[in-house]
Amino acid sequence: MKRLFTFLVVIFTCSCPTRAQDAVTTIEETIADIFEQYSAEMNESIDYETFYEDLLSCSRNPINLNKATQEDLDRLPFLSDIQVENILSYVYSFGPLETIYELQLIDGLDMTDIRRMLPFVVVGEADETNRKGNPECDS
Repeated sequence: MKRLFTFLVVIFTCSCPTRAQDAVTTIEETIADIFEQYSAEMNESIDYETFYEDLLSCSRNPINLNKATQEDLDRLPFLSDIQVENILSYVYSFGPLETIYELQLIDGLDMTDIRRMLPFVVVGEADETNRKGNPECDS
């Protein structure tokens, strides 16, 4: 029994560092997936490094949808002009979003669009510790 316990402790301890890397890997995979889908839809060539850096910056400093401007939301290249307009119109008409789940009520946003947005946006008051003074995605 003692050996089993020791074995389980060792396995658990060894697996902990990989969990910390999962968040970074997940955002990298998300950006790569978005780039692949977005570039397939576009007729022009897109620089992956710039695309990656811009979205990575937004993931570190998420856009507050309740304070966002059109320019802020235009930094999310996978959103169409109509989707951006609908988000801004919804917040203007109905007031600040209370939860991220309200995005489902906005015309033109489906669950795929919302899943793409989640790493890059917040609602309500953004945690100031996540906003390291990056003006690119501050709103």
